[in-house]
Amino acid sequence: MRKEEFVQELSKRLARLGWPTAQIERTAREVSDHWEDLENEGREQGLIPDAIARFATERIGNLESLVGLHDESMRKAHWCGRHPVVSFVLLPPIALLVWFLGWGAMAAAAGELYGKLLGLQHPFWSSFVLVLITAKAIEYTGLFSIAALF
Repeated sequence: MRKEEFVQELSKRLARLGWPTAQIERTAREVSDHWEDLENEGREQGLIPDAIARFATERIGNLESLVGLHDESMRKAHWCGRHPVVSFVLLPPIALLVWFLGWGAMAAAAGELYGKLLGLQHPFWSSFVLVLITAKAIEYTGLFSIAALF
């Protein structure tokens, strides 16, 4: 396989795995540089051009194992990749619960403060009105806030 074909196929497979474009380009450059080093090594050994290409192909290795190796290293490079169950199963419901409790506590505290500042006899009803206003605000901002957490 020629260097250009190998690098192009490597880039396609990494893109299918969902790698960022910058990381794909960097990996392609590194593999291309390594391939050139192997070709230079083959020339130093006095190999003919066809043998140089076979030498570099054999030394680079199988495309599938190279993609698997890079994918595994990318996954282990990030906390979420090392702990997928915690990241994608346990943390989202906990974060959502904390988010709702935080909004509820803020609404209750603000309602009490609002009731005391206005001197209302029933501060509960003032907090209820504030909770309704807060719920309307959550309706508009909630999905964006949850997305920002992740």
